[in-house]
Amino acid sequence: MQTAAKSNSLKQINMNSYTSAKTSGLDSETNLNEVVIINNYHKPTTYIYFSYTQPYFQYTSPTYSYNPYGVGGGGGSITPPPPPTTTPCDQIKNVMNYNPNEPNSLKSSLNWLKDKVNAPVNDKECGVEVQKKMNYDESYRYEFTQVLSNDEFSVPMLTGSNYIGGIHSHPANGYAMFSYQDVRFLLATYDGASSTRKEEVFNSVVCKDQAGNTNTYMLKIDNIDALRAQVNAVWNNPNYAKFSDEKTRIKAIHEDQSPLYEKNKGQLEKSFLEQFAAFGISIYKANTTLSSFSKLSLNNSSITSTPCN
Repeated sequence: MQTAAKSNSLKQINMNSYTSAKTSGLDSETNLNEVVIINNYHKPTTYIYFSYTQPYFQYTSPTYSYNPYGVGGGGGSITPPPPPTTTPCDQIKNVMNYNPNEPNSLKSSLNWLKDKVNAPVNDKECGVEVQKKMNYDESYRYEFTQVLSNDEFSVPMLTGSNYIGGIHSHPANGYAMFSYQDVRFLLATYDGASSTRKEEVFNSVVCKDQAGNTNTYMLKIDNIDALRAQVNAVWNNPNYAKFSDEKTRIKAIHEDQSPLYEKNKGQLEKSFLEQFAAFGISIYKANTTLSSFSKLSLNNSSITSTPCN
């Protein structure tokens, strides 16, 4: 995520949709749209790069609460998913344990992105699309597809019925933490996934912090109603809704959001938890060997790490 603003062109339901369909090689029953995750959190003193998406920002004392992606407004309804049958930790472990030593695996995908992040020049975002597909015997398999980009702060990603998530890197010129556009992608993936896959939905990022540590994080949804409510509330905030031009609105959101990460002096995990406290999501952090994740929580201004045993 870039050091001052991030923008995300995601599959949108009942929203602006200027995404392009990627049809080559896709199953005929799926209707997938290209999703561009744009990470452009520039520091206040640098140029703010942004694209025409619709993130939003909302002030909720004593901290700012922001979100990207709002499903709202007109047309159709969303069928509620079945109740979760497993915990987020179980869901993470299911993906982690699939072909752990093979190229088509979560671990291999994360390592591929770690190599990109740790390269001498890290000026292009990369991504991995994650699908859950049914085999002929009605068992399931996961598929991990690498995606390259020529842009520093964006990478095309897909959502759709088979897609349960995505993984992407952040460039060197960016904050080493999720942006509101990443949260937007999480919601877009949820809305696009089939009802039997929704509970598995995640978004992951690989990034290097100011201390030189390469970190891997994953977002999971705890409360979709809270997430959607916050999304809509931010998008309809009059401070930004007054801008009819989407680029102008996003720029205003970025300019307000940027200082929130900047003022935390490297405590990006703490800042993220504060800013997204009401969004019904949780953040998990992988260990250095990428063999397990731990849930990060904020407890009296301190970060608590709870392993997924």
